[in-house]
Amino acid sequence: MLQERVDALVAERVRVVAELHHQGWQLPETQANFVWLPLGADAEAFTSAADKAGLVVRCFAGEGVRATIAEPDANDGLLRVARD
Repeated sequence: MLQERVDALVAERVRVVAELHHQGWQLPETQANFVWLPLGADAEAFTSAADKAGLVVRCFAGEGVRATIAEPDANDGLLRVARD
């Protein structure tokens, strides 16, 4: 059961990272359950947009945003915010 969850999380992370790269994002490689979006001064604006979309991300003002890989619907929301 645990291995199934880990496999699903890894597959979802691969999907999200691939789509972010397709959108033009340059991300550091991750082996974790989150992605780092290097937004610099735009981190707070992105966090606000994510909040309006019903998503919770962790803002590091002036640096970037940490977004946890979640269920596919939430990840799709993250991808929409990142695209916009």
